[in-house]
Amino acid sequence: MEIDVRAIRASLGLTQMQFGDMVGVDQSTISNWENGMQPRGPARKLLEKLASELPVTPSVESSGGAEGPAPSSSSPCPSPEVAAP
Repeated sequence: MEIDVRAIRASLGLTQMQFGDMVGVDQSTISNWENGMQPRGPARKLLEKLASELPVTPSVESSGGAEGPAPSSSSPCPSPEVAAP
């Protein structure tokens, strides 16, 4: 079974570094996993559990990048209203 690490990470909204800290590996390991190397050992079991519990959708190559999922243009940050004196 192939694990889509990028899709798991993107569904959590984490950067590679944040996700690596969560799973207990380096950012470079997350990058390797997202680029074809499959995780092994305890990390694989954790990722399989996450994948089974999260609403993971297939990733698109351009949506991840090294620092995280692409920002959504459909939900801009609201501007704070300034009260007139």
